[in-house]
Amino acid sequence: PDESDDGSGVAARDGGGDGRKRVLGAAVASRLVFCALMALSDLLIPDWDDGDPTVAHFDVPSGLRAFARWDAAWFLLVTRDGYTDEQSHFVFPGLPWAIRLLTPTALSQGTGLAVIGVLIT
Repeated sequence: PDESDDGSGVAARDGGGDGRKRVLGAAVASRLVFCALMALSDLLIPDWDDGDPTVAHFDVPSGLRAFARWDAAWFLLVTRDGYTDEQSHFVFPGLPWAIRLLTPTALSQGTGLAVIGVLIT
């Protein structure tokens, strides 16, 4: 029998170091691909806005615009301003609280909130 076999038919684990590295590498790679696709779509697809009050807008630099649209804009607005109107009530408070908790005071407007939101999601 193999040295790692204790007779139970189940091989002993080596701590999973290699497996964890592969999973972490795949997670980081998929996140980078996803972010690149978001940025590319932001460049290629024009914004849609017909004056509909249910479309939220959150001002950030152009490099972060892809991460502050649609529902993300609502989450960022609730993080910054709280629940200001009826449309914002669909936002569950967990993510806004986490973003606010992790964002330093100096970065608590626009860009800082968007960056922390991207990092923790």
